[in-house]
Amino acid sequence: MTAALELAEYGCKVVLVEKENRIGGNAAHLACMALDKCQKCNGCLVEPRLVKAQAHPGVEILTDTTVSSISKNGDGFAIGLTGGSGESQAKADAVVLATGYEPYQAAGKPRYGYGRFENVATVLELDVELRQTGQITNRVSGQVPKKVAFVQCVGSRDVLRNNYCSRICCGFALRMGRMLTHRFGTEVTVFYMDIQNFGHVYKPTLEAAKQELRLVRAMPSDVFPGEDGQVVVQYFNEADATSEFEPFEMLILSIGLAPGKENKALAEMAGLTLNDYGFFEPTAGENKTGLFLAGTAVKPLDVAEVVASAERAAQETISYLEEN
Repeated sequence: MTAALELAEYGCKVVLVEKENRIGGNAAHLACMALDKCQKCNGCLVEPRLVKAQAHPGVEILTDTTVSSISKNGDGFAIGLTGGSGESQAKADAVVLATGYEPYQAAGKPRYGYGRFENVATVLELDVELRQTGQITNRVSGQVPKKVAFVQCVGSRDVLRNNYCSRICCGFALRMGRMLTHRFGTEVTVFYMDIQNFGHVYKPTLEAAKQELRLVRAMPSDVFPGEDGQVVVQYFNEADATSEFEPFEMLILSIGLAPGKENKALAEMAGLTLNDYGFFEPTAGENKTGLFLAGTAVKPLDVAEVVASAERAAQETISYLEEN
């Protein structure tokens, strides 16, 4: 949306192709994490851009549409499109690939009980619930939970799967944990390997979290069903060298960011390169062929970083169009 708006404001006619039935991607589900003061979660950057993109006369939005082909057509491109109205083709002088990311599928970590225990949820599911209802609820009792645990690095930094840091998860969990504590009086525990220091407000967020949350440097080894829908977490207590079993009303999984499912096919169509993890190589958009990359198509980024990346991609596109 940011890249489209930047280009449209410059005077370009933009066609925004979206595979879902609405624009905004995963970011459109983000809930505000504000306490008495803003936590700088940057979720508020999304809504104004969404509204403006939908209303801008220079942006044509094609939802429920996928790219079936990308080919050079003289100095520009011919883009094959598939939607409810069948096959069509668009012509473009330049292309910005902003494919976003796929949330890691939590069922890929079966030991955490996702899909088996009702009160095991992902942070994104909680975010949707918070945005829609203003609170979170225990799936069994229907009440606001008073004791929850977050598990970090679910689908990140895993040598067998996605062996990279998703960058946003630590800050996201700490902000959400603080918000639950402030708004609902929820007791929050965070299980982690280590806290990553990405983001411009990392230090104050971490310092506040240390005062308000229980941070446990241990990764749960197993999860069991408890009484009344509780989730019992087993973890190793280094201080006592013992295995602990602790019940929580809810277990919240901080899932990582995986590359877009269409990246491989799009890379083949466009003659671009993916890295070992499946993200587009960042140098691919700098080869002056008219193809540019934005946001989490390249790597995991937070909302503010995505906006900056999209603005940069739009400026590179404008420079290319001026030169050609």
